Amino acid sequence: MTRHPRRKQSLLRVFEDQSGRCSYCGVNMTLSLGQPNTATRDHVVPRSAGGPTEAWNIVAACSCCNSRKGDKPLVEWLCIITGGRPYAHPMAGRIRHDLRSRVG
Repeated sequence: MTRHPRRKQSLLRVFEDQSGRCSYCGVNMTLSLGQPNTATRDHVVPRSAGGPTEAWNIVAACSCCNSRKGDKPLVEWLCIITGGRPYAHPMAGRIRHDLRSRVG
């Protein structure tokens, strides 16, 4: 019996929308559990910062990136993975959602 069918469906949807690539590092992901590049759902605006579980705030990320990002704000995470150039990353357009969410 599937324990979280809606969660799995949303992961599958974003996984397919992103052509199976991690939103952050671009690696090809797998849906198989326990693999290094297993696809996971990530909240762009972390839930700990009030980020909702809505389509605009969910991306597929490899388990490594999701784990390393943790509850960091998107702009901070993009600074880390781009060497201080967050607006050079394809996800930069989502920074405004992050800032709007934290400001109110």
